[in-house]
Amino acid sequence: MRDIFFAVSAALLASQAHAEQLTVASWNLEHFTEEDGMGCKPRSQAHYDEIRNIINAVDANVWLFQEVDTVGSLARVMDTSTWQFQMENRPDHLQAGKCANEGGERTMQRTVTAVKRRIPISDTRDLSFVDVTGNGGLRHGVSVTAMLNSQPVEIVNVHLKAGCQDGSEGDACTTLFQQIPYLAAYAREQDKGGVPILIGGDFNRRLSEPGDAVMNTLSFNAALGLRVISHSGASKCSLRGEEAIDYQLASNALADLTRDVDAYEHAFTGPFENWPSDHCPNVVRYSF
Repeated sequence: MRDIFFAVSAALLASQAHAEQLTVASWNLEHFTEEDGMGCKPRSQAHYDEIRNIINAVDANVWLFQEVDTVGSLARVMDTSTWQFQMENRPDHLQAGKCANEGGERTMQRTVTAVKRRIPISDTRDLSFVDVTGNGGLRHGVSVTAMLNSQPVEIVNVHLKAGCQDGSEGDACTTLFQQIPYLAAYAREQDKGGVPILIGGDFNRRLSEPGDAVMNTLSFNAALGLRVISHSGASKCSLRGEEAIDYQLASNALADLTRDVDAYEHAFTGPFENWPSDHCPNVVRYSF
């Protein structure tokens, strides 16, 4: 009996040693700048401290950030000795002008992916094709391929065209509907190469609504099998109880690797005007 006990214990320990857990969080930080009092959402040190506390509380291995001006902005809330950053490549002079609401100077809204340094990265890419204007007017995607137990997993961070949360009419929808086929085609090509793929970020679209045209396009290829794997339904950051627009989508290959998923939105407390952002962190804990 004692030998059986030790054999079972050894097997459990071996299983745990080979288990891997990856927590991915996506967060639009709403005009996040490096300096106090700057940009379209001026912040003080207390605001930066609050954001740092939220990042620490979520305790993700990978963060997909949107609306970040510079990597230096993130250095105010993340330890650069712990995190490695991949930021999209766009010239920073293309968003000059006044803020719509506050009257301050606009800053860049970049996508940035942060990965803990203990996780090996085998490849990074700037996905400029997401900017269908070709002139830097739209945000690029960012791709990072992380190694989990020697298994590459590609993690794509996007911030798509705003103004088309549902329906298909108007200039914003025309642009969004141009972005989606490029994104779907890229995911298909990567999947054909045998790399499981995760696409997360601010889609600016209510993908979880039944029959959504954008989600229908993204999920059209059955072999790729993109599906919403994150929190869906009403967002805790919507004052009107509207569907979320921030998601994580997983391919069949990634879902096949995953033993369990824990998905949630990290909600804020207090009055809306004091919230650190107009988006809540969208968090998924993947167990492999």
